Amino acid sequence: MDRFLDRLPNWLRWLLLLPAVLIGGFLVGFFVHLTNSAQAARPDAPIVFIGEFAAGALSVLAALHIANAVAPYAKKAVVVVLIVLQVVASIWALQLDLSRDDTAFALLSVGNLVGCFAGW
Repeated sequence: MDRFLDRLPNWLRWLLLLPAVLIGGFLVGFFVHLTNSAQAARPDAPIVFIGEFAAGALSVLAALHIANAVAPYAKKAVVVVLIVLQVVASIWALQLDLSRDDTAFALLSVGNLVGCFAGW
């Protein structure tokens, strides 16, 4: 894959960066949710909470990996900016989830934060 990306012009790689990061992170999180939902017999089953946490962490890690692969240069700066944006968004979402007593989505936000720190 890197050889393919290396052949693309830098302006095209910058143009593809945000869509690739968003789509890749979404697909990983969606796949984890999809495989997890088949295991849950009820909405408060422990596997639901584990799946929410895993989906959050893995989707962020996938997005950071894709950003590192697609960015033509300044890869570390791109990843740092994405981590900062994700941390701010996750803390805001966590505050909203806790104010609504929504444990599953709060664990998704915590998983996003763990993914940020693991990707750092």
